[in-house]
Amino acid sequence: MLYAPLVLGALAAGEGAGRIALLALAATFVFVGREPALAWRRARVRGRDPDNAGRLALAYFALAAAVGAPLVVFERLYGMLALGGISAALLAWNSQQAVKREERTLATELIGIAGLTLTAPAAFCAGRGEWSSVALWLWLLSGLYFGSSVFYVKLRVLTAHAGQTPEWDRMRRLCFAYHIGLAALALGVTASERFGVWVPLAYAPVIARAFWELARPARTLSLRRIGILEIVYSIVFVALAAAGVAVT
Repeated sequence: MLYAPLVLGALAAGEGAGRIALLALAATFVFVGREPALAWRRARVRGRDPDNAGRLALAYFALAAAVGAPLVVFERLYGMLALGGISAALLAWNSQQAVKREERTLATELIGIAGLTLTAPAAFCAGRGEWSSVALWLWLLSGLYFGSSVFYVKLRVLTAHAGQTPEWDRMRRLCFAYHIGLAALALGVTASERFGVWVPLAYAPVIARAFWELARPARTLSLRRIGILEIVYSIVFVALAAAGVAVT
């Protein structure tokens, strides 16, 4: 959810490999620094010794700032500051949810995806050296695509562990509604002739796997297998979505 949108943005840009490499490093340092930052926040709230978590988080964030600074100072991509601010706000909000043990709620995970997929517009703009509406499309397409996995995985887990409970029924209805909406959006984008037929093809694997699960709920659960398949679907999505942007 961090690197696939970044690769999509880079492929869509088609240039600026050096700038994108700096962005990738900065995003990686922020992502890695997130965990010690959360550990520090939890320890402080619960009155425990945070050990070196705070210093480790600051070190990673400092590395991210140092690596990303040339994009702003020398390349004058001031929009990166806005993206950095949004990411920081989402990180602060996520840490608050983690302290309240609500980081696995549906809303929290979807908002987290919105933050992670910011790498798509960031990579596109870093590569092109300018901002355009295509960057926002890349963010939207990526965020909606990865949102699918939240509904699907939660439904699979509930089916395997909880059975047909009210919570399971609610998630089943939400999963159905989300993927109907995703299919409608894909067809709408195709009708607009913006990305050709590539967007429906990019979304097709995850839409199909969701409706297969809705039609024939799986009682067994292998998170490893699900994870591997999600990676495969993501590679297909990146390739096909990039082809659609190239058409545009």
